[in-house]
Amino acid sequence: MSYENVTKIQVRRSDEIVLHKLKPLLPPLDEKEVNRNKKKPIHPVMIKNAMLFQAQFSRLWDHLDFNVKADLDHLVMEGHRMLMGVIEITATNKWLIPTLESIWIGQMLTQAVWSETARVGRNTHFLQLPHFTDEIARKISSKKGRINTIREFVALDRDKKRELLGDDLSEPQILDIEAICKELPHDVDFTSVAEVDEDDKVHGITAGSIVTLKTTSRCGG
Repeated sequence: MSYENVTKIQVRRSDEIVLHKLKPLLPPLDEKEVNRNKKKPIHPVMIKNAMLFQAQFSRLWDHLDFNVKADLDHLVMEGHRMLMGVIEITATNKWLIPTLESIWIGQMLTQAVWSETARVGRNTHFLQLPHFTDEIARKISSKKGRINTIREFVALDRDKKRELLGDDLSEPQILDIEAICKELPHDVDFTSVAEVDEDDKVHGITAGSIVTLKTTSRCGG
């Protein structure tokens, strides 16, 4: 992250205990990268920030105390703000790969998944539901479950949902999932509106046109 976040994020004495317990749960460090940076001075906050981002992608929120969780929330929020700026620059310059990379990083932050999952889109929709783990998502989308979208999951009758989830989740947890599914939009309409000139005449959408995209969603499962 930027130097701005080095100055805003603190390293408290209590953080050392939290980060020490968190370290074994994170992916191992890239030894080549470690050796490359051995001679470079690294600010303690940069180490903490890197660990917190890894905790976000690994969904290790329960291992953070209140203060460290607040720091992570700040980093995620600021990360999105900075990514929007990067995407605006890369898209304006028609740099495809940097734009896609920035979008994928945004997915990683929002959906709390690692790069491979964000790029492939594997089970990321299921992982946005409460109590779902990667193992459960793989299970219900396997040949046995054959459920590949949340819409398909919502359409299942209650007995089938319990058959798929009963071994992994409790009844209250399944009720939580059903409640959230009912709040998710199941149908979205898109309408594009092109720019209008001084005489209120609508022009066709051409290169350089200003277009407003309106969306309407309907919820209920």
